[in-house]
Amino acid sequence: MVKSNNRLYEVIRLVVNVVIILILALAVFASIAAWINTHTILKDLSEIKDQLGIQEKRKPSFLDNDLDND
Repeated sequence: MVKSNNRLYEVIRLVVNVVIILILALAVFASIAAWINTHTILKDLSEIKDQLGIQEKRKPSFLDNDLDND
């Protein structure tokens, strides 16, 4: 009886590990898809601004004067 319980716990642990790995892989895939979607939206907005003749206003950032910026 003890051996079967240990085997059951090992199987449950394996299943939980597989589920966690699948969830993490799905999260990575979703984040990449969201980044691509954001990039596409920003490109489309830039094209729309060009067609409407809207000048892009850029706020200064502290990163503009970063010493590591080459």
